[in-house]
Amino acid sequence: MAREIILYPKKASKNELKEFVEKRGYKKTEHLWNWPKGTLNFFWFDDDDYKSIAGVELDIYPVDNTENKYTNNKWAIHVRNLVSGSIFDVREFNDVVRAIRKKFGGTLIGDYGKNRYAPLWDDDSVPMQRGIEREYKYHNGFLKKITLALPNEIFSIPKTDDAKIKSFIDFTKQQDPSTVIYNGLIPLLISTVESILRSYFIIILKYDTLARQNLENLSKIKLDFSSIEKIEAGIYSKEWIVADQYNFQNLESIKKAFDLFNIDIYKTLHNKILRKSNPRTDLFQLISKLINDRHEIIHNLIFDLSLSKSVFLNKLNIVQNVIDAVTDEIEKKYGFKIDRKNIM
Repeated sequence: MAREIILYPKKASKNELKEFVEKRGYKKTEHLWNWPKGTLNFFWFDDDDYKSIAGVELDIYPVDNTENKYTNNKWAIHVRNLVSGSIFDVREFNDVVRAIRKKFGGTLIGDYGKNRYAPLWDDDSVPMQRGIEREYKYHNGFLKKITLALPNEIFSIPKTDDAKIKSFIDFTKQQDPSTVIYNGLIPLLISTVESILRSYFIIILKYDTLARQNLENLSKIKLDFSSIEKIEAGIYSKEWIVADQYNFQNLESIKKAFDLFNIDIYKTLHNKILRKSNPRTDLFQLISKLINDRHEIIHNLIFDLSLSKSVFLNKLNIVQNVIDAVTDEIEKKYGFKIDRKNIM
C-alpha cells in the first residue's frame, strides 16, 4: 500500500528536474518497476534521529500520449511513499512536489485528487521512539516474509488413533524433505532476535542520557585502533562499538546489556506465559530452548525430524512474543507508545 502523486510540470527539461531533486538530497537509485526508457529513479531518506521509516521514491519519466491532457511538457514527476512512512516521509512527499511545482508550475494528479496533497497528522514522537518503531516494523516484517514463504509439508498424512498406524505415520513424517527447511529456518529466527535486540540497545544508548553517563564509568570497553579509525570515519558509531561487547544470542549477555538501562530482561521474559495449558512454561524457557535448538543445528547439524510447519510457526510466535515483551518494557520505561501497524 502506498500514496502516490504525479506532477506534470508546465515547463521543465529532464536535466532541470534532475538537478533540482539532487540539490534537495535525492540520490540516484534503481527501480524494480519497468519504467519507460529514459526514466531517472531517485530515493530520499532522512536517517537523522530516525525521522524516516520508508523514505520517498521519485521518478522523472517521459510523458506518453495518454497524459497529453495534463501537460505539453515532455517530462513528469512521479512521487511515491509507502503507507508505513513516518510523518517526516509524508511531509517530504508533499514538500518536494510543492517545491517543484513552485519553480516549474504544473498540475498534480494523485490519490487525494487534482492539486491536492497528502493529509498530515499530529505527531509528538521522539527520536528513541521512532528508532524503536522502525526496527520493530522491519524485524516483524521479516518474520512475516518467512511465514508467507514457508512451504507446506510435502507428504499429506491422515490422522489416526491406531497406535501401530500412528507409529508408522510418525516415521513417515520424518522422511518429509520439508522438515529440513523448517529446521534450517530456526537459526534465522534467533538471528532476528539478535538483530532487533542489538538495534534496540544501540538506539536506547544513543538517547538515554543517564545510561551514557553510567557508561563513561565503565572501563571494560576496549577500542582497538581499527575501531577508532572507523568511528572517526563515520563507519561505526560509539554505540555500535559498545553493543559489539555483548553477545545478543546469549540471554545472560543480553541481560547484562539491558541492565545498563535498568531493564531486567530475565524478569520481562519470566513474566510472560504463552502456553495456558502449561503455565510453568514461560517465555524465558521457550526462547532458551529455541536458542539451544539453533546451537545444535549450526554446530552439530542435529535436526528435529518431527518438526512440522505448525510447530515451526509456534516457534516463530515465540520470537514475536519476545520482541513484543521487550518492546512493551521499553515503552513502559521511557513513556511512549510505538505504532505496531503497517508492518513492512
